[in-house]
Amino acid sequence: MIIVSNEKCPRCSSTNLNQGVCLICAYPTTGDEEIPIPYLTEFKNRFEKIDKSKEPTRTKRLSTLMTDMEQIYSIPILKSGSGTVNPQVMNLYKKVSKARSFEFEEV
Repeated sequence: MIIVSNEKCPRCSSTNLNQGVCLICAYPTTGDEEIPIPYLTEFKNRFEKIDKSKEPTRTKRLSTLMTDMEQIYSIPILKSGSGTVNPQVMNLYKKVSKARSFEFEEV
């Protein structure tokens, strides 16, 4: 459920907030406490499962994971706009990106 409120996210100015988390950039909007980021645990679990796969399927699935993260967290394709994305999200996104392999045997 998306809650539109008068409160704005300090990072992206969105009013789409849910339980103190911005649904646009996944930035915590209340206090200093650790707030769960929507879907981040699921994406981490997917990454760990995919990382055990064999190439070339592994890299294809990692690319799909990156696309899913881009859509959920509004991650820009160019580095210049990554300042509005939660740092925990960007760390996982970069980890997934670096895990891809573009050197695999052709079948």
